[in-house]
Amino acid sequence: MIKKRRESRTKQRNGHNDYKKIRGSQKCGPLFLYTSEVYLSSMRRLIFLLVCTAFFACNDSNYPKAENALDAGREFIDAFLKGDSKKAEAYMLIDDENMELLKKMHRQLKNRNPEDQQGYKESSIIIGDVDNVSENEVVIQYKSSYDRTGRKIKVINKDGEWLVDLKYTVNPNL
Repeated sequence: MIKKRRESRTKQRNGHNDYKKIRGSQKCGPLFLYTSEVYLSSMRRLIFLLVCTAFFACNDSNYPKAENALDAGREFIDAFLKGDSKKAEAYMLIDDENMELLKKMHRQLKNRNPEDQQGYKESSIIIGDVDNVSENEVVIQYKSSYDRTGRKIKVINKDGEWLVDLKYTVNPNL
């Protein structure tokens, strides 16, 4: 009888009905609960840090800002040929028409056979003429070392940032 009272008082003091039922061992007790709470707290912090890291890793600020039109054009072309649409977007003027054109160009690149895709990924960019149309507009003629087909892109300076305008690639009269 006295033994039962001591056990019930111990259970009431510890705030848990039966520590032995938790893990099925004799060693469970308040220390076990404390360490598991610390473990869960640490895991929550770790998960929070991982989520924050993933969120900030997706930010476009990972790519350095282009210092001039040639840098912006070269980075865009290289990213496009390698299939890195996120990097290409970072160096592109963002509007609905440009985004649709970029998606269309990526689809065309992905629909090519695997040998062509690999060839474009490994190719170098050959810069031809660089025409300064105005202070804020530059047209770059280039070829890839894989197919050597001449192409043009227009790079504009918008709010102090050099960005590729794909609309010119489709309609050079702009």
